[in-house]
Amino acid sequence: MNSWDKYKAINASLEKDFLCIPPYYSVTRSFIDESYDDLIKNGSCAGRIMGLITSPFQRAYQLEYRYKQCEIFEDFIPAIEHSLYDFAAGNWVCAYLSFLPIVESVIRKFTHGRISEDDGIKKHATELINEYKSIISQVYEDERKPIKEGLISHLSRILEDTLFDRFNQYYAKGHKVVFNRNLTLHKLEGVNNFVEGTTNSARLLLILDIFAELWLMRDANKYAQNTLYIEPDENLDYQIRLRLYNKLFLQTLGASDLFYIDEVLMSTKSDEEKKGLVALLEMQAASLLPKSSSEIGDWIKNCARYTAERISGIKERNK
Repeated sequence: MNSWDKYKAINASLEKDFLCIPPYYSVTRSFIDESYDDLIKNGSCAGRIMGLITSPFQRAYQLEYRYKQCEIFEDFIPAIEHSLYDFAAGNWVCAYLSFLPIVESVIRKFTHGRISEDDGIKKHATELINEYKSIISQVYEDERKPIKEGLISHLSRILEDTLFDRFNQYYAKGHKVVFNRNLTLHKLEGVNNFVEGTTNSARLLLILDIFAELWLMRDANKYAQNTLYIEPDENLDYQIRLRLYNKLFLQTLGASDLFYIDEVLMSTKSDEEKKGLVALLEMQAASLLPKSSSEIGDWIKNCARYTAERISGIKERNK
């Protein structure tokens, strides 16, 4: 079986997980071979695909060399930055609930405002897919055609038949998991545990990545400049994001502050264990505060000055 046959087999297996092979330059032949080996040995390679989508490297790359280069993302970069911070820090509830309107907003921008405020995305999904096909009709017409077909098929399945279904439409299809905008935003389904939240966040990030890739393909020059001629080691914004996401991810491996919510407040820890944690948190908070009254005064002044400067900077950027 050649690499393109493996590519198709992997995408077929990912359908049940609402995923596809992402449109990354880092998806090499060896990655396809390893993913296919996972599929044969374990019956699934979804874990490897989600690991790539959510990796600190890929998130920093997508934001710097895809989202920031696309006009349809421009207005939403602050929201994306904060949502990615939450995701990297393990705050999967806030991340997923933030990514949902971001995806919808990007799609509306993609259509140049043709979707009115009263219209749902699902009503225009077929139109979106046809526009996607038109834009990349001349792209990947060689042996790489499975890449294009895989992305089109995935967008069609998610936009026309999954994410924007009404309650009963989604229930009637008998999906084993909830990946649906209406059920999540109106009934908080699909965001009740770590696995649901992180998996659904990865699915939404994949949709954003596909739209960013498509938009950038409209300009062959710009696409090449942000794919073939980038220098991440020299890009300070990229380096900051990469190190920040790495740090946040590593912090989630231990007892981060979210641990207290997930493993203490939402579980059945004994009172003795909780008393120990109260003492620990009090000690941690005390270590962050100034020690003398004069230091407290300076600390308050510095906080006030920092807040004022930050607000002033935001106002200046928004002029």
